[in-house]
Amino acid sequence: MKKVIFILGLVSVLFFASCVDEDKRLGLEFVGDNNAVNVLAADLNLVHLEAQIFNDDTLKTKTYRSVPLGSYRDNNFGRITTSIYTPITMSSSYQNFSELGTADSIVLTLAYSGFFAKNNSVTSMDMRVVVNELTETIDSTKTHANDSVSYNQTPIFDATVNINVYDTNMIVGTDSTKYNPHLRLKLSNEFLAKITNSSYESGEAFAEDFKGFRIQATNTDANGMIAYVDLSSSISGVTLYYTTQSGMHNRYTFTFPTSGNTFVHVDKDYSNTPLAGLSSSLSTNAIATGEYMYLAALGVAEIKLNILGLDTWYSIDSIKDAAINRAELILPVADISGDRFTYPNSVICYRKPTDTTSVFLRDEIIATNIGGETYFDTTINAYRILVTSHLQNYLKGNYSDPTIYIIPDPTVNSAARVVLNGPNFTDPTKRPKLNIIYSHPTNK
Repeated sequence: MKKVIFILGLVSVLFFASCVDEDKRLGLEFVGDNNAVNVLAADLNLVHLEAQIFNDDTLKTKTYRSVPLGSYRDNNFGRITTSIYTPITMSSSYQNFSELGTADSIVLTLAYSGFFAKNNSVTSMDMRVVVNELTETIDSTKTHANDSVSYNQTPIFDATVNINVYDTNMIVGTDSTKYNPHLRLKLSNEFLAKITNSSYESGEAFAEDFKGFRIQATNTDANGMIAYVDLSSSISGVTLYYTTQSGMHNRYTFTFPTSGNTFVHVDKDYSNTPLAGLSSSLSTNAIATGEYMYLAALGVAEIKLNILGLDTWYSIDSIKDAAINRAELILPVADISGDRFTYPNSVICYRKPTDTTSVFLRDEIIATNIGGETYFDTTINAYRILVTSHLQNYLKGNYSDPTIYIIPDPTVNSAARVVLNGPNFTDPTKRPKLNIIYSHPTNK
């Protein structure tokens, strides 16, 4: 059996459960007994691909191990500012804090796990950090980037501090031990008094009285920086320092819950950017794209890929019933995107069987399981995305809609973003394309 390659030009371009209605055998039984195929030439005008960029307010940020803290702006995507909402828990089942001794201070610590900035020469920045006490319990419905929780407007910490993600010389107090890089914030005396004058018979009683923190870091720098903090690190938490009646210095530690309701709220400002028409509150708002396409993590921008006319091409007598052996989207990166290290390493593709459900493409799942063919290819400076099963299922009538949605990998907590060449890019050889390898029997 021979195969032909069909190349289509793109004219104009969450975690989800996998779908079970796909036919995994499609494309396996279309070859005639003589193993012959027709070598076909396709009419490129029959296939039209259209893309839109729109912001999506359904991104779940509850699943992150590390969470973004900071504010960052660039000319392509505007400014994002993140806020961490998290409860804390006692390290004991019962505690009367008034019996510990004389309270000295209470300190919030956040271990760094990386950063995002315009270039890798920026590893530290002075930022205003504000910590507020929550007045509302974070329930299980608070999971998305546009969610928020009420908090006390009077902060328990508000000061400009230096965020240094590579400071390996941190020494705490008189302790000569050097600690891994982390942020240390001494909370207010009022908050210290609230804790030390309290007694809790259970963790539930503590959670009812103290609902958690809102933590935000902003700056006046033209670009800014996002620091990633690991709440599960042994360094992260809240430490109450006190002196016992016998004069011994001691500490009591509160921890961030490993399976709690922590989430990240993301504020977006698209002013004076190509995305200025997007609304931060309307996930259905869209901008048609031409020369460039925009893709950014944290719910900032994603691509909606409408594949129109593919069924018309497939209905041609000489093509009908062909088996798609491989279909791959090639999305080249634009030169204006900035430093390479800011690109998402991989992207995730999904479809929407209904307005309220979203599922991974099976091609995406397979590629991930075998080590992946959905990734950024440095040799061609483009993303390669398998859509074989998705297109075959659509052409055989298993799917009613061929639309594909593309987002940066949501399993990786990152502020990464990338600008892609669009369907109207000035150089036709660098436009996005769809490669299809298909086979067809000469005898039907």
